[in-house]
Amino acid sequence: MARANFLQPARASLVEEWVRFIQAEFPAQAEEIDVAAFADGHVKGYSVTAEIFANMTGVRGIVDNAFEEILTLSQAPVAERTGAVCAEITRIQSS
Repeated sequence: MARANFLQPARASLVEEWVRFIQAEFPAQAEEIDVAAFADGHVKGYSVTAEIFANMTGVRGIVDNAFEEILTLSQAPVAERTGAVCAEITRIQSS
């Protein structure tokens, strides 16, 4: 799944290989991104919090669309798009 769909592996020992898969498939998008940072909590044992918000309606779609635009389609700059996603999630949580 790490190779075919770029899903983060459950085994920490495969994280480096997973990073190489992503870098090989999306070299331009991954050039300035520390892909391994996404697995840092898993590797270092502190990722025990699920991504759950008080109002989940619409949040998953917003996040999934942003990742698609940034990593797959190269349509959005990382800092700008993630900032917009955070602002949108904050707005949803406030309503």
